[in-house]
Amino acid sequence: MAVALWYTPRRNSKLYQQLKTVMLSLQTLFPDAPKLLIPHITITSNLDESKVNDILNTSYIAFNSIKGKFRSEDGTNMNTTDDNAGIDRDNIESINFIEFDKISVGSKYFQKIRMDCIKNKYLFSIVQIIREMYLEKEQTNGENNMETNSDWVIENYQPHLSLVYSDMYPVSKALLLNIYQRLQDALDIEININTGEILHSGSDNDFIFGSYGWNYPGSFMVVKCVGPVDGWKILGSIDV
Repeated sequence: MAVALWYTPRRNSKLYQQLKTVMLSLQTLFPDAPKLLIPHITITSNLDESKVNDILNTSYIAFNSIKGKFRSEDGTNMNTTDDNAGIDRDNIESINFIEFDKISVGSKYFQKIRMDCIKNKYLFSIVQIIREMYLEKEQTNGENNMETNSDWVIENYQPHLSLVYSDMYPVSKALLLNIYQRLQDALDIEININTGEILHSGSDNDFIFGSYGWNYPGSFMVVKCVGPVDGWKILGSIDV
């Protein structure tokens, strides 16, 4: 993973605090789970550490180019009278930039309990731009081009928000039901206990516009993920 680019809700937002609280709650159920404090989506990893500022500036510019397709957290961008605000009011997307549709359990340490994201072209476009420009040279094998990265994004990229890191496997049915219950109570959502599918939100205020994710405000962070989780270091961040 080495150096990764994350996208997070803004730290002072209700969603950030809800996700952080439920992450800490779920981590108590796994004896080997490290304390995760920052809810995030990994945009991509194996980035060039010497390009932190460039990665953040490119992320900012790329996100601003699609920002007008999404509602802001409080919807104020829909009420602005500024013709130069870049808001495409007639074509606002019905989904969020980051939108969750399922709770999944994995066998891998870094994907033990996670919220899977719905894939969309806007998220994919940013992933592809960052990979084309800033992958470490040893990761490219001389093939760091648009076609190669496009194939990787479509075939291999699985956006998600990890709630727990753990080597515990398998996860028992009783433990899984406990996890679902804690998520439902904390986030005011309903989960299909057979599939993990998120069915609906009970309160429009818990997730943006009654959906299961967020658009902006948010923050891009470049993080050095080397060694134990509690030793990971934020190299830089930028708000959008």
